[in-house]
Amino acid sequence: MAEFNLSRSYEQEEQKMDEEDRLTEEFDALKYFTMSKLKEFDREIQQLKKERKESDEIVSKEFGELKEKIEQLEEAAEAAKQKKVEEKPKHKMRISEVNTSDEMK
Repeated sequence: MAEFNLSRSYEQEEQKMDEEDRLTEEFDALKYFTMSKLKEFDREIQQLKKERKESDEIVSKEFGELKEKIEQLEEAAEAAKQKKVEEKPKHKMRISEVNTSDEMK
């Protein structure tokens, strides 16, 4: 009977060790999978950060160029306004003078 108990105890211990080995293998596989996914996500994040930085630089450059063009247009509009004010005749023609020139035709 003692031999049977010893044999049974040995089988139970062996099953327990097999279960621990199986769980350890599953854990290691999950750990490896998780680490590989983390590395993959990290690479994607780094790529997205790089792309964002590049697009931010492009937007900043284009914004600066547009701001400069707007300032140039505002200056040109102000200059045109000044020129128009300066070109206005200093005296107005009388209506009779306008009529006279029409009658000559």
